[in-house]
Amino acid sequence: MAGVTLALYLVAFSIPSFLGGLYATPQLTWVTIVGSRLDVALANTAVIIALFALYYLGYRVLAVNAQVPVWAVYLPPVTFALALMAIYPFGGWDLFLYISQGRLYTTHDLNPFLVTPQDAPSDPFFAYSSWWPHPSTYGPAWQMIASLVSLIGGSNLWLSILVFKVLVTVFFFASVVLVYLILRTHHPEARHLGAFLMAWNPLLLFEIAGNGHNDIVMVFFALLSIYLLTAKRLLWPLPLLTISVLVKYSFGLLVPGILVYLLALKSSPRKKAVWLLGGLALSAVTVGLFVRPFGMAYSLLALFGLEELYLSSPATLLYLALQGNFPQYAATTIVKGVVVLMLGTLYVIELARFAREHRTLTLDSLLRFGFQAVFFLLLLLPRFHPWFVAWLLGIGVLMVDSEQTRRVLLLSFTAFLSHIVFYFIWSIYGEQLNYFTIEAMANALIFAPPLFYWFYSRARVRKLLLAQKERTIAVQEAEIGRLKALLSDSRKGLKTR
Repeated sequence: MAGVTLALYLVAFSIPSFLGGLYATPQLTWVTIVGSRLDVALANTAVIIALFALYYLGYRVLAVNAQVPVWAVYLPPVTFALALMAIYPFGGWDLFLYISQGRLYTTHDLNPFLVTPQDAPSDPFFAYSSWWPHPSTYGPAWQMIASLVSLIGGSNLWLSILVFKVLVTVFFFASVVLVYLILRTHHPEARHLGAFLMAWNPLLLFEIAGNGHNDIVMVFFALLSIYLLTAKRLLWPLPLLTISVLVKYSFGLLVPGILVYLLALKSSPRKKAVWLLGGLALSAVTVGLFVRPFGMAYSLLALFGLEELYLSSPATLLYLALQGNFPQYAATTIVKGVVVLMLGTLYVIELARFAREHRTLTLDSLLRFGFQAVFFLLLLLPRFHPWFVAWLLGIGVLMVDSEQTRRVLLLSFTAFLSHIVFYFIWSIYGEQLNYFTIEAMANALIFAPPLFYWFYSRARVRKLLLAQKERTIAVQEAEIGRLKALLSDSRKGLKTR
C-alpha cells in the first residue's frame, strides 16, 4: 500500500510539477502545469480516488488488526511528505503570501495588518503573492512565525519556499505525535489508528507538504492544548489554545468548551479557580506578547471577509442568487447576516447541549462539541478552501472509528475532488457553464456526501435504538407472561390441594 501510494504521488504530482524547474515562474496553477484537457482531468480524478481508496483500506485494516508493524504506519508518510515537498505550490499561492507578509515586517519595516504587499512592489516576491491587495487576515502569532522564517529565506526564492514547506511539514508530523500521545492516554488501543488517519491523509499531505498551508500550525497548538488536558496540566490548555487562535481564528470556538470542561472537573473550588483564573491570565499575557509588536488587535477579516471572498460555500450560492436582485453591498450584508445568525444559533445550541452534560462531561464530550462547532463553521463560512478540512480532521482523528471520524474522512475526499471542479472542469467547460453552475457543482460535491452520511448515521442510530427498545419490551413482556403463567399454575396447584 505504501509503495503504490508513493508511486501515485510521484507520478501524478512530484514529476510533472517538480519545483526545481518551475519555482521561478509566478502564480502557476495545476492546469497551466499539466494542461487543460479532459484526459488529464480524468487521470487526476482517478489518482485522487485511488489515494483515498488505499487510505480507507489502511484505516479498515488498522481498525481490526493492531498487530501491523509500527514502522509501516509511521515511515511511509515521511516519504510521501518528502515527495510532495518537491512540487510547485500550485494549489493556492498562500505560501508566497506568507513570505511576502513576513518580509513586510522584517525587510521593509511595515505592519502587515495595516499595509498590503502592494505597498512594497519592489520586493522580489511581489509578483508571486496572492491576495496582494489585502492586509493580513492571519493572527499575530502566525505573522511572528512568518517574519522569523522569512529572515532565514532572505531574498532567495528557492530557499524561502523550502524553509516554509519544512516548517509546516514539521508542525504536521508534530501534530501526528500529539494525536498518538493523546490517544495513548484516552484510547490506548487506537493510538496507532488515530495517528495513521492523520499522517496518511492525502488531502493533508497535499495541502501541507505540497502547498505549504499554515492551517496545521493552528491545529498543532489546539492538539497541544488537548494533550495538556489529558495529562492533567490544567493551567496550560487555555494559553496554548490562545496561541492557536492567534494563528488563525477558527479554534476560538473551542474556548467556551474548554472553560465548561474545566469547571465540570471533579475537584475543589480552589483548584478550579487556579486553573481558570491562572489560565485566563496566561492567555491575556500571551495575547499581549504577540499583539504588541504589531500595535493592533488580531484581525478577524478572514471570518466574513469582503464581497469578493466568496467561494465554494452555500453562502456563495446565496450571494450569487441575490446579486441579480440587490446591489452588491446589500447582497453582501444579507449573506453575512444570514451566516452570522445561523452559525450563532447552531453554536449556542451545541454549547448548551454540551453544558447540560456538566455532571458527566468527558473528553469525548468536549471533542464532540468541538467537532460539531467547527463542522458548522466550515459549512457556513462564505469562503471555503479544501485545506480548511485540516481544522476538523485534527479533532476527528481523536474520535477514532466514530461517525465523526468517517464524516471528516469523507469530507477530506470530497474537498480534494473539488480541485478538479475549479481547476479542470471550469477551465475546460468554462465557456459553456456559468459561474453559478460551477459553484453549485462544487458545493454539491463537497458538502452533500458528508451531510448525507451524517443524517444517515443519525437515522441508523435512532433505528437501532428503537429496535433495541422494542427487543427489550418484547423480552420484558415475555418475562411477564412467563411469571403470569407460573402464578397461574401456582394458584391451580393450591386449589387442587
